[in-house]
Amino acid sequence: MNNNNPYSVKWQLMRNMNPQSQSVPLTVADMEFDIAHEIKEALKHHISTYALVYSNPTESYGKAVVDWFERRHNVHFNKDHMVQSTGVISALYALVETLSEPNDGILIQKPVYNQFMLIIEKTRRKEINAPLVYKDGLYTIDFDDLDAKMKEAKLMILCQPHNPVGRMYTRQELQQIADLAKKHNVQVISDEIHADFTTDKPFVSYSEFDKEAIICTAASKSFNLAALHTANIFIPNQYKRDKFNERNNKHGVNGPSILGYIATEAAYTQAESWFDDKLNIIRENYEYLKKAIQETKLVISPLEGTYLTWINYDAYHMDETEFLGILKKHDIYVSPGSSFGQTGFFRVNLAAKTQVIKDFVVTLLDVVEKL
Repeated sequence: MNNNNPYSVKWQLMRNMNPQSQSVPLTVADMEFDIAHEIKEALKHHISTYALVYSNPTESYGKAVVDWFERRHNVHFNKDHMVQSTGVISALYALVETLSEPNDGILIQKPVYNQFMLIIEKTRRKEINAPLVYKDGLYTIDFDDLDAKMKEAKLMILCQPHNPVGRMYTRQELQQIADLAKKHNVQVISDEIHADFTTDKPFVSYSEFDKEAIICTAASKSFNLAALHTANIFIPNQYKRDKFNERNNKHGVNGPSILGYIATEAAYTQAESWFDDKLNIIRENYEYLKKAIQETKLVISPLEGTYLTWINYDAYHMDETEFLGILKKHDIYVSPGSSFGQTGFFRVNLAAKTQVIKDFVVTLLDVVEKL
């Protein structure tokens, strides 16, 4: 595969910073892997057999989605609760607008995926931050603070597993969140798009602890299908599900394309071995990176889920502009912590061939040894 895709946002961003770069950007969360052969063949078969008409998901599509989560994670979703969206972010915009009013409080846990903050800003809601607590590379929830902050919130957007810090919340933590949500009558929307990338522990869905929870999923992260704009959202409450669909209809927002449906069904029914192979590469990349930097002052957070690793550089006593500027001078492109709401960190995308990560490590070590 030619990774230097001229349409890629990730590659365009790097080229804009350095047109002569010989590096591979480790920023935007899509993979530097070709898509599975089975998915390609399913798309080719459909295009050669049928017209690209307006489309709705089929019965087999719904079964493929719920069967995947049951088989992989022992998570039991009801396909009758499933609606489609052109992406998890599109769904979050629609859910926030459907289930809250301007100036209502939306609770998040920084550092967190920057789109959460943008959604709150663009929909004119009030951001309520219950920040995760960082100590020695580990992040935990301050439940006293979360309890206090929930009093001000209408909705909570949860990230499980958490982007960018790599946490997968435990069953006990999720139960505590659910108990507080019930206590304060807060609707929880859980972004579980990274569910398949858990490492040593089985994935745990927030839906197990909160029967009113709205769960956002997609095959796009697991199978590198972001361009096909297809997400599956589980909304147990019929009224809220209808309101979600009404909002999208009102704004002229259609569902995914037929190619998104075809690719997702093929991914979940035919491409599991492809995914397992890539998951092993990501795990190996993380272990290699963790071992390589252990003698430096960099502190890497444990990777329990996602393919994104979170690294602290506070010990070098440099601000973000200076530290990341030095990395860019050495042709290293990573995501700045400030974009997730916490400086002193950078995020690295590990979904690439191991040689790409090895090349990155060699350069990174050379840089930090001179600081």
